Parts: sequence; C-alpha cells; structure tokens
Amino acid sequence: MEPTRTPTTRRRPGHAGRGAATLLLATLVAWSAQGSGKAADALSLAEALAAEGQWSLAGAECRRVLLGVPDTATAGRARLLAARAQARRPDAGAAAVAALEELWRNADLDTEIRCAAAVEWGRLWAAEAPREAGDALNFAYFQTRDTATFHQAGRALFALLRKNRALRREQPLAWQTLQSCRGTWPADSMAVRPPSTRFTWQTLPGRLIGGFYRRQIGPAIGMRCELHPSCSAYLLEACQAHGLLGFSLLADRLVREPSVAAAREQTVTLPDGRTRTADPLRAHDFWMGATP
Repeated sequence: MEPTRTPTTRRRPGHAGRGAATLLLATLVAWSAQGSGKAADALSLAEALAAEGQWSLAGAECRRVLLGVPDTATAGRARLLAARAQARRPDAGAAAVAALEELWRNADLDTEIRCAAAVEWGRLWAAEAPREAGDALNFAYFQTRDTATFHQAGRALFALLRKNRALRREQPLAWQTLQSCRGTWPADSMAVRPPSTRFTWQTLPGRLIGGFYRRQIGPAIGMRCELHPSCSAYLLEACQAHGLLGFSLLADRLVREPSVAAAREQTVTLPDGRTRTADPLRAHDFWMGATP
C-alpha cells in the first residue's frame, strides 16, 4: 500500500518578489512624504528669514530644502527664494541673474513663481538691458494674480517706461494701463524710486550727467563700454554711495578700462548675448569706508 501524500500548495513564481516590491514601494512613498514635510517646514523657515531681511540664512535653508525630497511646488518656491537671496548678496554676479532668468522663462513652472522671478530679474537689468527688462516686467504685470507681485511689477515697469521714451512707444497699452491704475496702488508702491535711494544735492550732478548720457549720447554712439556695469551705471552707483567723490571713482575707472577689458579675468553675459568684463564698484571703493 502506497503512503498517502499530503497535498501541497505551490506558490506562483514571482509571488514573493511582488510582495517585497510592494513593501519597498510603500517604504519609499512614506519616506518621500516625510521628506516633503520636512522640506515644507524648512521652506517656511526660509521665507520667515527672508521676511526679516536675513537673506544669507534664507538662502542656506533653501539649499537644504533642495537637497531633500521636495514636491514640485515646494522645489519651485525654494529655487525662487534661493535665487532672490543670491541676488541680494554683495558678491552677486551672473549666476544670480541667470538663475532668475531661468525661472521666469521656464514655461513649466507655476505662473506666480515665474512672475516673481520676472520682477526680480527685471529690476536687476532695468539699467543694462531695458528692453529685455521691460518684457519681463510686462509679463509679470499682466500675468500675476498676486497683489504684492502686481504692485511691484507695476511700480518697476512704470519707472522703466517713464525713463525710456522708446519703450513707451513700443508698449502703449502697458503705459496707458499703468497711468490709469497708478492711483490705486498703495503709497509705497507709487514711489518711482526705490525706498533705499537717497536723492541729495551730492548725488544730483551724477544723476544729471549719467541720465543725459543715457538719453542723448548713448543711443547716438551705441553701447561702447566693455565693462559691466557700464560707465554711466557705475557713475550713478558711485555718486549714490559716495556723493561727489563718485566722479573720482569714474575717472579711475576710465583710466583702468583698457587694461581691465583686455585682461577679461571675469566676464558677464548680458541677456542679449553680449559679453562684458565684470568691474563692480565694490572692488574699488572699499578704502573709502562707510557711505555718507
């Protein structure tokens, strides 16, 4: 008599593998959710630091957020805040400008993030590339739904168009809209000059000469300055920081310009593709001490 065999249940091939894969997937999802929560908390801290004016610490927190596992919305906000923090550093250069430009031109990002980046980028390039800055500010002004961004873009665009008659002719709709809506802006948004700008008798000569050159001479002879910022922008910044002594800094720069341009130690690429040699004011006025 043959022994009775106990029936056994065969496992289908791959059953154990699917179970392990499911467990691994659940673990990854939980870890990702935990990382996203931590990233959101760190981003909230970064935004609070930025509101207090502590941009260096805010930028560090944003970099920590981007090293984690943030979701798409959190990553976009962190990239924007990191670029804004970098633009406010004393040694901010082409990298900060490029980061802001990449954000506002990226059609895949949230519209509000693009608009906020466009306002920052337009402010930075209003003097050097007014046409490109006008395009960025115009985009932010007409596309944003955020009240603060709307006011900031409108104020910056109004100041830009007010100083540039050619741009006013090219953007008549924007100019008319800004003129009609200006009365509804908050008091701090109606100021044409930034709040930090000091307008005194010491800065007046530099403003008059620099403004006359930009409006009358510059368009006639073209953009000949090989340094960044341009000599007219350098004069305005120097007079703003040091009053009448800014003219001595401009004279020093005019003497140095051929050798600095020939050395091309650090170059900056403008939005229109032109390349200039970086020669910021902070590299030459450190010996003058505090600004007046």
